[in-house]
Amino acid sequence: KMSQMNNPYEAPQSPITAVNSTATNLASKGQRFGTYCIDTIAIYVLLFVGALLGGMLGFSADSAAPTILFIVLFLGYFIYLELTFGQTLGKMLMKTKVITEDGSPLTLGKVLGRTACRFIPFEAFSTFGTQPWHDSIPKTRVISTK
Repeated sequence: KMSQMNNPYEAPQSPITAVNSTATNLASKGQRFGTYCIDTIAIYVLLFVGALLGGMLGFSADSAAPTILFIVLFLGYFIYLELTFGQTLGKMLMKTKVITEDGSPLTLGKVLGRTACRFIPFEAFSTFGTQPWHDSIPKTRVISTK
């Protein structure tokens, strides 16, 4: 009967939390580099199509339109795809996905944080460390889905 009652001398019990096993399966440097290359090509293709459309609509290359177009397409590419799918085109092809550190679903704030960090000067060099700034600052991880 003592085991059914609250025993004041018993060690405190804590709930066991499941560890997200996919969080330990971080994407390799090769997967990350492949993703970067594919995403860069995808953004240039979007810019090319956008420039063609802009030219057909009469936008001048001397105006601010090309810069605004680049910013809108860049932001839209990363924010829409990562928020909707947790993956950009590069991540889909390289079989990786963005998750939060604690495994909770990506939020608009996390995705905006990741995308804003990409504009930090020399952010690309942070990939030579243990974790790129666009992952460490918003507290996200890129995992392999293979």
